[in-house]
Amino acid sequence: MTKIEPAYLLLGPEEGEKSRFIGKIKQAITSRLREEPEEHKFYTFETDIRYIISILQNGSLFSSHKIIILSGCEEIKKQDDINLILDYLKNPRDDTTFILKGEASKADRRIESAFKGDSKRVFWELFENQKKGWIIRYLKEADLSITRDAVDLLLEMIENNTRDLKNECDKFVFFFPPGTEITSEQIEQYIYHSKEENVFTLFDSLMEKNLDPALQIVQKLLLSREYQPVQILSGLLWQFKNLLSLNQLLHQQYSNQDAFTKLKIRWKRNQRTYSQGSRNYSLKKCERIIVLLAEYDALLRQSKTDTHQLLLSLFLYYCITR
Repeated sequence: MTKIEPAYLLLGPEEGEKSRFIGKIKQAITSRLREEPEEHKFYTFETDIRYIISILQNGSLFSSHKIIILSGCEEIKKQDDINLILDYLKNPRDDTTFILKGEASKADRRIESAFKGDSKRVFWELFENQKKGWIIRYLKEADLSITRDAVDLLLEMIENNTRDLKNECDKFVFFFPPGTEITSEQIEQYIYHSKEENVFTLFDSLMEKNLDPALQIVQKLLLSREYQPVQILSGLLWQFKNLLSLNQLLHQQYSNQDAFTKLKIRWKRNQRTYSQGSRNYSLKKCERIIVLLAEYDALLRQSKTDTHQLLLSLFLYYCITR
């Protein structure tokens, strides 16, 4: 990066690439000044814009350059707040870099119009095949390989940006020795053993038709913030698709063991869970639940956060009792 702009507008859902771009800005400033810039992070929902502008306008006491990162810029709607930002951008300080971040692809048009050329960027999510390639390359650099099934499972379980993919892959680098080929079964074992409760223990309760433990697990998952509600449904969808495939093979007169071999369900704990599930959920029930998962996924994406636990509880109730 040859030129550092006094301000940037960085939009879009791809947080990993956005973070890397900000890292390049910091690196360029450090290289030029031979010292790291002072950094301040703010969020629009918790800090008054007037206060942020005052920080921008004052020089740094501890460094010759300062970076101010304001997240949630797409939420800036008040005319007074927009005017404050626009007034600063007309005459920004030379020793300060102001970065406005947003997960949406657009901000207020008046703010967007103040940024030209490279100072405004939209970071889009990678396409599905690009994300798969990213995972394979990242793990290969750490002397690990991964099967296609495992990549698919990983993408089901993780938010769709490279920041979260990197965080999870870094855990695998720490957990698995070099030279390991990571399979979907190993990922299940890793997730199952690395957390007290997870989407696999939740699936266990579903297969046993135990509503109370299932409701308690969902509550723990939401409180722990380890999983987003949509991720919980994605993890269940992966497993219900496996159960559907198992029921289809059993319907075709495959033996349990032959079906497990064909579906690569080798872990004994998993075999017990899916055997219990095939007894409690028929082929038609699995098909209806997979449709129900899609419906509740759409409901969660459209609903307020304070309704998510209720929606997930309703989903579990319908699966287990209806």
